[in-house]
Amino acid sequence: MAHTKKYEPAKYDESELTVITTHTGDQRKVLRHDGINFDVNLISSGFIPDVRENLKKMRVMECRDDDVFICAAMKAGTHWVWEMTTMLLKGKAEYEHVAKETRMLEFHWPEEFDNLASPRALNSHFYLRHLPEQLQNGTKGRIIFIQRNPKDIAVSNFNHRKSMNIGQFKYSFSDFLQIYLEYGFTVDWFQYTKDWHEIIKNNKNLQIHMLYYEDIIKDPIGETRRLADFLKVSYDEQLIKDVSINCNFKNLKKANKEVKAAITGNPNPEMDDFQNMYRKGEVGDWKNWFTVADNEKFDAVMAERMEGIGFEYTYSLS
Repeated sequence: MAHTKKYEPAKYDESELTVITTHTGDQRKVLRHDGINFDVNLISSGFIPDVRENLKKMRVMECRDDDVFICAAMKAGTHWVWEMTTMLLKGKAEYEHVAKETRMLEFHWPEEFDNLASPRALNSHFYLRHLPEQLQNGTKGRIIFIQRNPKDIAVSNFNHRKSMNIGQFKYSFSDFLQIYLEYGFTVDWFQYTKDWHEIIKNNKNLQIHMLYYEDIIKDPIGETRRLADFLKVSYDEQLIKDVSINCNFKNLKKANKEVKAAITGNPNPEMDDFQNMYRKGEVGDWKNWFTVADNEKFDAVMAERMEGIGFEYTYSLS
């Protein structure tokens, strides 16, 4: 199905574009703006607002005291945690009737969220500096920051982009990994994560709850309870159990295909590229994709760029 054009396609001059060339000679044109990389096919599709104008609006967006902003790099588990959060906020283990992308800041003008009932669970893959100033200074809103081991993020990102129509993604995994390590997709994972390390370290006034993708897999009950405590919602152990069961990977994947679509038929036709968001949900799938050379290169970049960063990642559960 073709994508619905919701917005005026962004206009840009060729001088604004960066051409990324892989070691095999493939090229990718991106608009790079304040640390964000957008494929020209996406920004000119009319699928999302012009990112340059939207960033201006985002920063002055009016927040509410009970707003919840879920922040994560792409493929770190945003869909998963968003469903957990919405269930806990309403006190019912029921799936949302809409896709997570309908509550995503970079896919909409801020005023499109004005009529949503409180508490709002919004989400973004952008840097915190791009989000509302009231959130940045701790005046209003709370933050959930999700982490996942970056090797599995890379593999999940690659497979997601291969399945998309927008962007005409044709790279091999080797080419993808080169771009991922040198430039990033949407954001540079390394810089994004370093920024969050500094934010958490130096901004004690912010309400931030950090959780790891792998910990949710290992201890779904405990992580769901921790999230509920951060959100300051009323709950009993039955709700925690029900949310953790409904939000396990298998059930989320099933609900994404059956429950949401069954409500109104096809509630979000413009979200076609985002309907297959659940692939494997495993820890350690990167081992099926990385060559020895890939792994050595990744570890070298990780050691160089993440020196002094105290975050610890789980690369395998076996």
